[in-house]
Amino acid sequence: MSTYNVILADRAREELKKTPSNLQLLFLKHIKKLEDHVPGKHLGHSKYFIEKVTDSTRIACELENDTIKVIHCFKTHKEYEDWYRSL
Repeated sequence: MSTYNVILADRAREELKKTPSNLQLLFLKHIKKLEDHVPGKHLGHSKYFIEKVTDSTRIACELENDTIKVIHCFKTHKEYEDWYRSL
């Protein structure tokens, strides 16, 4: 039984489409895991949660009630840093 509903924002869906298939599988496995737990790290100064996929890849999410919305799938740490600094 799932605890959370997980949805993908349009941007995250587009980012996944542009990702190599081996990395897509890793992202999708982590997105599936989100049904059972809140993402690992909360960015204290914002409403976002970050799930580490590999050493250099991340998923950014928003949590509202029982819904986790995946808003970004970062393929590189540089993409994640640029986004994080823009907050």
